[in-house]
Amino acid sequence: MMDDILKMGHLIRRAGFGESYQSLQRRTAIGTEETIRQLLDDAARPDDGSADWILDFSRAADPAGRLRPQALRPWWTYRMVTTDRPLQEKLTLFWHGHFATSASKVNNAELMLQQNRFLRDNALGNWRAILKGMSRDPAMILWLDNNTNYKAHANENYGRELMELFSLGIGNYTENDVKEAARAFTGWNIQGQSFAFRAYEHDTGSKSFLGKAGNFDGDDIVDIILEQPAAAEFLARRMFTFFAYADPEPEVLDPIVGAFRESDLEIRALLEAILHSKAFWSEKAVGTQIKSPVQLVVGSIRALHGGEAAEEQPGEVAMASPSEKTIGRRRLQGPYGPAVQAMKNMGQDLFFPPNVKGWDGGPAWINSATMLERINFASRIVTLLLTRAAGPGLVRTASITSDPEAAVDAILMNLGPLVLPTAVQRELLHTASGSTTGFAAVRPYQRTAGLRLSIALAMQTPQYQLC
Repeated sequence: MMDDILKMGHLIRRAGFGESYQSLQRRTAIGTEETIRQLLDDAARPDDGSADWILDFSRAADPAGRLRPQALRPWWTYRMVTTDRPLQEKLTLFWHGHFATSASKVNNAELMLQQNRFLRDNALGNWRAILKGMSRDPAMILWLDNNTNYKAHANENYGRELMELFSLGIGNYTENDVKEAARAFTGWNIQGQSFAFRAYEHDTGSKSFLGKAGNFDGDDIVDIILEQPAAAEFLARRMFTFFAYADPEPEVLDPIVGAFRESDLEIRALLEAILHSKAFWSEKAVGTQIKSPVQLVVGSIRALHGGEAAEEQPGEVAMASPSEKTIGRRRLQGPYGPAVQAMKNMGQDLFFPPNVKGWDGGPAWINSATMLERINFASRIVTLLLTRAAGPGLVRTASITSDPEAAVDAILMNLGPLVLPTAVQRELLHTASGSTTGFAAVRPYQRTAGLRLSIALAMQTPQYQLC
């Protein structure tokens, strides 16, 4: 049974951010196949608008009634922490890194929000529709300068990144293809917060692109790109790396690419093939990824709260009066401000990727500064969330037993499950049972100090940095 729980923990960490031991037990009981199906079905559901009260509060708090880019980070963090659709948010995070767009240049929070909603709504959609939709996305148009792409003076930024970073990869196109793609996207602009095609700025001449000639527009360019053998493999490799491990072997990737192509480029079929592959469950995949800052922070908050959607679902809040503004401010107190700052300090600032390539990930997440921030984060978040004996989640779960070994087991189960060396487990046990009167002799609320320290120590281990 433990092996089954460990396997389910691997699935839920990769296809989400982690869940409680009780939730993993329930999922294990229904089996891997049914769990994958449920995760995929939930990811395909329409956006439920959860946490939009945070956006309403931000608009109401601004003198001009505007939404600030800084408000998007706690909004999305809240969604990831409280979601009952973990794969939907995890896929949105994948697409945010793939189509890395920064509010620092777009400078319009409503457009960044619109892009985020598009990526969520199409998280498991068709690859062709996603590429065409992102080519029309106002935030993307501003980010890669297609708003200055005119027939008299073509701007190559979007055409280049469409092929290099989004669909084909370097070596699968020429500089002439970049120039011709730019011509095809001339006139693709925005008006207000919507896409606008300006025919008078569009180059209607014949273009030669990837071996074909014609009066192509942007949609034609996407269609031709997706005819290339490299296109399906490019996205399959990127998604496999995100969910399993880097540099997949050809014998691993080829059948996944085949399933993707046979589905007419449906993302659901691609992800199903990845999650059902032997490689996803192999020793090369399990416990080998360095947690991204988002994975670490969101997963930790979920674990400390018990690992599932938070109890509080505030719904819509109309921030019309000072008292309502106070309510909104109080709801935003707690982990979300510190969580956003911690992710930024660790190198992942949501809605502000460092460049068009996004975050490098993997070993790049760890250096002396970010590792220190990870260690400090564990202490801060445990102190913030678990300051009372009657507080939510993990301390309450661990403190109700009079057996310190069972308490430590509860901690490790809810943090992963987390498998630590015997010596480290002994240190956690010593810390948890540090009361001079004995762990069993004191009341549950008196056990919390040692338990909180044990949780923080477990979260600071090298093993906890992996998923």
